[in-house]
Amino acid sequence: MAAFNLITRTLKYTILLLLAALTLANATPPLSEGLPEILPDNFLIAEKFVPFSQAPTIMHAPIAAGLKINDQAISPTDLASMAAVFDESFYAILPQGQAIEIKNQAPAPNTWDYPTGTTVIHQILFKTQPKKVFEVRLERKMANGTWAFGNYTQGAKGLELNHYPGLRAEQYSLTLETGKFVKVEVGHMNLQSCRACHYMNSPSKYQYPNLDSAGPCGFGPAHSQLTTDWAQRYFQIHRENPFH
Repeated sequence: MAAFNLITRTLKYTILLLLAALTLANATPPLSEGLPEILPDNFLIAEKFVPFSQAPTIMHAPIAAGLKINDQAISPTDLASMAAVFDESFYAILPQGQAIEIKNQAPAPNTWDYPTGTTVIHQILFKTQPKKVFEVRLERKMANGTWAFGNYTQGAKGLELNHYPGLRAEQYSLTLETGKFVKVEVGHMNLQSCRACHYMNSPSKYQYPNLDSAGPCGFGPAHSQLTTDWAQRYFQIHRENPFH
């Protein structure tokens, strides 16, 4: 059964990459339209983003496509090997004075109506000393009701929004905080594959009637701790209730 599940999940990742390749040419306008070109290095602290933990039932988001560590190919399901090199964290914030409306659709599952400007972050760092940015993935609810997706990497002026087709290949030579040297080879994920993954695999995907409407994966009604732990932390920081 374990082997079957591994094969199934690997096939899912392959399908996502194929779907992204098929839709990339028709991605007009780009999925990052409307997002800032530069984010300050300290934007998470300055804007008071509130961290949340991924639910254990949520499929782990792929770090990259074609990941190799010290010339060894790493499966998207090999979480232990990835955790030795990468550190991941998740954050969200709402526009001031706004809240997520929880719509009770009993007997169907609840849905969330996110206010325009809701922003969700998946930050991926290398476990160096100090830690270095690999990617910052950003999703934001736009005024037209869809979600913009952005991928940021470190630049001279801050975190810079990437504009690249396909899977950008890159190599890194790193000394980890443990003192171990590693060589990392990746194909950076493109935005189409991120959105397709959320549409196909989010435990709250019933909220998204089609691919164009897909939004957050782990930041949704299927993650029950968000309305308790995260909401309490949000109130402590912003003195506002993020749900109504």
